[in-house]
Amino acid sequence: MNSLVAIPVAEWPRLRDLFSIDWPKGAAAYCLLDTSINCPKLSLEFNFKLYCPFGDMNNGMVAVTVQGDDIQVIIRPLRDVIKIEEALLSTNVIDWSKNIIAPFASPEVTASLVKISNKLNVKIYYEQNKAITFLLNKTCIPFDISLPENTYVESLKPEHIDIVDKTWTYSSERSKEYFEILMRNDSTYVLYSTENNEPMAWVTVNDAGSLSHLFCLEPYRRKGYGELITKYACNDILKKGRNIIAYTVENNYKSQKLLLKLGFENIGYDYWVIIVKK
Repeated sequence: MNSLVAIPVAEWPRLRDLFSIDWPKGAAAYCLLDTSINCPKLSLEFNFKLYCPFGDMNNGMVAVTVQGDDIQVIIRPLRDVIKIEEALLSTNVIDWSKNIIAPFASPEVTASLVKISNKLNVKIYYEQNKAITFLLNKTCIPFDISLPENTYVESLKPEHIDIVDKTWTYSSERSKEYFEILMRNDSTYVLYSTENNEPMAWVTVNDAGSLSHLFCLEPYRRKGYGELITKYACNDILKKGRNIIAYTVENNYKSQKLLLKLGFENIGYDYWVIIVKK
């Protein structure tokens, strides 16, 4: 038996709910699994696969997503990382010769990856990739908002994918496809002008259930449009009975200030760990 055992989709809710026991520590895993459960087409398009070390949910989870050559390995323990370490060292599910990112890895998981890196024959980079984690509980009261005159909110339109992609900090050869997937799965929120049907501000919700790529074009800044579209997206997610998680890089104080203003709780920090073969 492989040390990482695939968990059938029907069992995902049970694993998700285990992560609600230690709250908010389990919030990142909970939101990821909740999104995968409620947006099955989205998880399918990202080739989301869910595993538990040695088939025991009490050992936590290791999830893998694949988009072309981009591989993400999401590691979230329920208790300690001992069984996860054992599983990672012996599994053939993960090809460690590929370039891999372990997103929102907790400090505990990051230290564990550093610990076993020599045995995996990989290098670990994380020091410059620290992110502050914020959470808005699903019990929060929706925001009272009204759209400015001559504006409307709609999903991202295909003709505007390029501008959304190019303004993303992490734009790459494959990121356009990433936004196309989010667009197809109703995971984009764009404030448009009725005068020219051009986008002014937007925010997306990624496959981990996290707010991402909040952006306002220069001509429309200092009008509160970024806050407005964030509130709109949050209301839509809250209406579906789901928690909302968000990450900001450590020195993005403007975004942190906005999230705190909207009632998000700072629940700690995680790392985006880059794993490269030696």
